[in-house]
Amino acid sequence: MHDPTPTDDRCPSVFDRWHCGLRQGHGGLHTSTDAHGRTTWNDTAHGRRLPDL
Repeated sequence: MHDPTPTDDRCPSVFDRWHCGLRQGHGGLHTSTDAHGRTTWNDTAHGRRLPDL
């Protein structure tokens, strides 16, 4: 998992194993895209794990 640093301009939102790949300050859902597909989540899921929902 990528750990954002102060110079990283990506959104810091993380849901389970996914890290939002959009820029900080974006609007709408958080999004992570990889070879297996796309995952989206809203602000209430930030910092949570999938099994906890």
